[in-house]
Amino acid sequence: MANAQDLPLKNGDFQQAMVGNSVPGWRLEQHAGDPAYEMKVVPDDVEPGNSVFYMRRTKTEVYGLIGQEVPMTGFPTGKEIELLARMKTKAVGPDGWLLVLDMIGKVHRTLPLSILKQVRSSPLSGDRDWQTVSVRAAVPDGTTLIGVSAMLLDAGAGWIDDVRVRLAQ
Repeated sequence: MANAQDLPLKNGDFQQAMVGNSVPGWRLEQHAGDPAYEMKVVPDDVEPGNSVFYMRRTKTEVYGLIGQEVPMTGFPTGKEIELLARMKTKAVGPDGWLLVLDMIGKVHRTLPLSILKQVRSSPLSGDRDWQTVSVRAAVPDGTTLIGVSAMLLDAGAGWIDDVRVRLAQ
């Protein structure tokens, strides 16, 4: 996308070391119940000295997720925004490993924040080597935060690195 401007994503390259069970700048979640995912920052098997995020489903659960919110302060709505990341998979089922872009805001000043729009990438499944995955959408009026996440919706393992969010000028 020409003339793109990056939004201030935290630790999109996963170079900050884990603190206990948390990844700086990111939240780790699963649908419900007992832990069903292994989620951690691991060394990149291709680039020595580089780190990537790894998620593997260890027992059946609806989803595992890594995500964060980016404030839309100073960025106009109505423009197109794009979420990009390098992703790979191993033995992922058909529901896949995918990127999710949420536009978060208020539909009315007295209501809490809610998702105004959600866009998902096509899911990666099977065994896939590193590739760039992206999803884009126009930012609706009232958007105050952009939710950025990757979700594992099936069995298997997924890796992600170099996560970026950018807005066309």
